Amino acid sequence: TRSSFNEIRNNTFNLLTNYSTGVGFRSIYGIYNNTLTENTLIVSGNISYGFNLINSSNNIISGNNITVSGVSSFAIYDTDSRNSSAYYNTFYLTGTSSRAIYAYRDKNFTIRNNNITATGSSAIPLYIYYSNSSSIYNNSVSVSGSGAYGIYLYRSEYNSVTQNNLNISGNNPDGIYNYNSLFGNFIDRNTIFISGSSNAGIYFSDSYSGSASNNIINANASSSSSYGLYFVRSYNSNVSSNDVRIMSISGYSLYLSRVQNLTIENNNLTCKNSYAV
Repeated sequence: TRSSFNEIRNNTFNLLTNYSTGVGFRSIYGIYNNTLTENTLIVSGNISYGFNLINSSNNIISGNNITVSGVSSFAIYDTDSRNSSAYYNTFYLTGTSSRAIYAYRDKNFTIRNNNITATGSSAIPLYIYYSNSSSIYNNSVSVSGSGAYGIYLYRSEYNSVTQNNLNISGNNPDGIYNYNSLFGNFIDRNTIFISGSSNAGIYFSDSYSGSASNNIINANASSSSSYGLYFVRSYNSNVSSNDVRIMSISGYSLYLSRVQNLTIENNNLTCKNSYAV
């Protein structure tokens, strides 16, 4: 509690029991300028936390190797924080409903250059919840669990999701999901590869403004019911300069349902055995 300017480096944390925490910072007075680097964490317990930071700012989480096999457990759980960064971390998510980075009510969180592999069902590597003005870029995300998402933005505004590489396979996982966001999130220059079935590269639902532009989305021939760009109940958004190739058995390059005031321009939409729009 009330700990600042500390460096936690090169430790091994093995969390075997439920409701465990590897490193936790929490204080009503604020926590800031801590560095968590080059640690190894194994999170086996259910509802457990590798790093748990609450009411903190200007912290750095870098170069850590974190495996999460527990159910509903988190590698990094960051709440009510400002101006912190997570970069060059490696995550393995095998647990059901596990998370690599969960940001709740954060602002200006930078998430970059992380490598994430998620095989657990309903896993969400990057979950941005009620968080604003964050930058998510240059991350490599591989998702194969059923019902999983690569990057999930929920009721979060003015976030930038750029230049990430996502590999989406299995049944029902989606690449980038933007849900119930009142003001714009900007999804730009991401590369998304889809295989499996009932997948979407970029999914906008119940969202206002924002944009999906300059993204590259490919679905291979072995996939089925694939969607490149999927917009439902979305308004005042911009969809431009995307390159979408859907070679799956069925699907859409661009799917629109109950949308209003969308600007759709300069996209390259290619499909085989499916629909362009």
